[in-house]
Amino acid sequence: MKNLFTSFFGAAFGVIIALVLIVVIVIGSIVGSLGKAFEQGEKKTELKANSVLYIDFKNVISDRTQDNPFANFNFSSLGEKPLGLDKIVENIKKAESDSLIKGIYLHLTDVNAGIATTEEIRNALLDFKKSKKFIYAYSEVYSQKSYYLASAADKIYLNPQGGMEFKGLSAQIMFYKKALENLNVDVQIFRHGKFKSAIEPFMLDKMSEANRLQTEVFMGSLWNSMLEGISKARGISKDELNSIADNLKLQNPNDALNLKLVDGLFYSDEVQVELKKKLGTKDAAKLIS
Repeated sequence: MKNLFTSFFGAAFGVIIALVLIVVIVIGSIVGSLGKAFEQGEKKTELKANSVLYIDFKNVISDRTQDNPFANFNFSSLGEKPLGLDKIVENIKKAESDSLIKGIYLHLTDVNAGIATTEEIRNALLDFKKSKKFIYAYSEVYSQKSYYLASAADKIYLNPQGGMEFKGLSAQIMFYKKALENLNVDVQIFRHGKFKSAIEPFMLDKMSEANRLQTEVFMGSLWNSMLEGISKARGISKDELNSIADNLKLQNPNDALNLKLVDGLFYSDEVQVELKKKLGTKDAAKLIS
């Protein structure tokens, strides 16, 4: 019996020690990451000649960047901070007037923001181009929204093994009426007017004609605006762009190149070579964020 208690408490003590060590390691990692966040917030970037403003859109884009490092700190990823629309636009404007910055390099996969935010960034990029400086865009996979943003660039590059989505917009709406009935939940609804569709999922099994009409008009307006921007930037007619989407002509990277949606099929390091050529230097371009 004595040996049993000795083994039990010995094992329990070992588990406690292991848990303490794990807690210490986790706390140390968090503190170290917070220290880096503070340093990054205080560190000033020193520009050199032939610099390129590098913007990676992998993080969520919020309306504004907060100065408080704890507010911007992402504890789930230990360090990654959301981008602020205000800072993105501000840095693009600074790059426009900074003689050391020769262009912008966009790394795009998806843009974690709404269409209004995407439109504002795109407009800032179009204003930047008035300075006669270049914009290059690259992605392994372009979503429709990221490609719309990329269309503001002078050159658009796609990974040879990547892909691109271009098939138009759609909307999916869930309806809860039968689920609520099965749960014996009674919904009290008050509404007046034809286009009051916010509560339809709780009272109908499918879209009303009024809701279908306003959804089609809204989605059509967004799609038409995107087509106009892409058409003007790429020199492809809206009819051809609609044909590409309607007939699913874009199946692989070679299709994107043949349809003139992109300017080249390059890997990331090859895009770096193109940047060097544009800058007229053999040294790697100085990328800043």
